[in-house]
Amino acid sequence: PERIDVAEVIEQILRLVHKELGARDIDLVKEVCRVREVRAEKGALDRTVLNLVSNAIEAVERGGKVTVSLRETDGRIVLGVRDSGRGMTAEELAQAFEPFFSTKRDDSDRVARAPGLGLAERCGGTIEIESAPGMGTSVVVRLPVMEESDEEAARQAVSRTESGAVPRETCGPSGAVVGAAATAGAKGER
Repeated sequence: PERIDVAEVIEQILRLVHKELGARDIDLVKEVCRVREVRAEKGALDRTVLNLVSNAIEAVERGGKVTVSLRETDGRIVLGVRDSGRGMTAEELAQAFEPFFSTKRDDSDRVARAPGLGLAERCGGTIEIESAPGMGTSVVVRLPVMEESDEEAARQAVSRTESGAVPRETCGPSGAVVGAAATAGAKGER
């Protein structure tokens, strides 16, 4: 795990998908605030944001809207991706965290887990999905911010590593079980 500026990751991912948004005439709304850093695996966070944004783009018809938001609330980074797509039925929503579940017609792009679930579990965060038919889908990932004590722990872990000792996990409580919530209902910002 490393220190990551989530706002910077979002900007990088949005630059990657910019052409696709334009080609499909999809409106992008960014509500990205500067927030404190998180401690996570950079590649995992990049994949999470890319998968969430890509899924939202794929769910939206030409002329639709995708909203990406980032804010900090109660010591957590709150990353949201909302689309104006067809939404999910209660049955689809209940399966959203099942391995290889997809609402896509083509099974070739199915992923082993819901985007972001593994990252949230490893970092002591949560992921929630809200959706309803005809109302689009909203995915919210909450990750703990990196506190000053986390920075000190990271420095100590580096010192122990340099001295040959085994570093300890700094992403979140080791072995913590993190629940995931998926609730059917109207979409909306929490």
